Amino acid sequence: MKVLVGMVLGWCLSKIVGSQLQKLLPKTKASAGRNSFPTDDDDEGFTVETRDVSPAHFLTKIESFSLFSEYGIRKYESKEFEVGDYKWRLIIYPYGKEKDDSHVSVYLAMAETSSLPIDWEFNANFTIFLYNQISDNYLCFRVNGVRRFNETKSNWGFSKFISTESLKNKSNGYLVDDNFVLGAEVFCNHKRQRVIENVTLLRRATYPYTRAWKIVGFSKLEDVWESEEFTIRDVNCDAISKWIFEFKGP
Repeated sequence: MKVLVGMVLGWCLSKIVGSQLQKLLPKTKASAGRNSFPTDDDDEGFTVETRDVSPAHFLTKIESFSLFSEYGIRKYESKEFEVGDYKWRLIIYPYGKEKDDSHVSVYLAMAETSSLPIDWEFNANFTIFLYNQISDNYLCFRVNGVRRFNETKSNWGFSKFISTESLKNKSNGYLVDDNFVLGAEVFCNHKRQRVIENVTLLRRATYPYTRAWKIVGFSKLEDVWESEEFTIRDVNCDAISKWIFEFKGP
């Protein structure tokens, strides 16, 4: 009986201690679930990791972050940076792209596409960095696989990058003295030059091109003989033109 009671008490204590430890330990992607982490625009998901090294390609520090709300600024586009012969920028929605005020949205976007060839397309892998100003390291969100950039879809990112509640919690270290720091790394691959073919099917002519006339008294012609006016349809541009045939006698 004593052994059974001891086993029950031991099991209860282990559950209590375990639950308390779970509260103290920092949440990871596996334990927190997807709702505690950013929501991205692709089903392939992303990987979360902590890094001491700063981003290699771009870093932006936004001072007085709270003024976005005060001045009603819903969208901020960073300065351009160049990676892999392409120009990029970060697009930040301080209070959410969907305007729900519950999350910050962050996207990596093509900054200039007018100089790219027709039907351009390439793949890229990228990481968005969130700087922890207390621990002096970066929380990194690296997309799994690659994202396809083209004329239809020229930006990818996280509609729910970080909740405004977590951001404003000073103990998290992401918003200190009203300063917010983000970064990015981009790696382009599978650059492709397409062969483009245009096929035009020509319509069959509505009107025949051959015409026949009977010239009466041909040997007695002393001046220019003119036919009646006739039309020809151009099959390439679907245009109708009018013609007159002239013949000068002998």
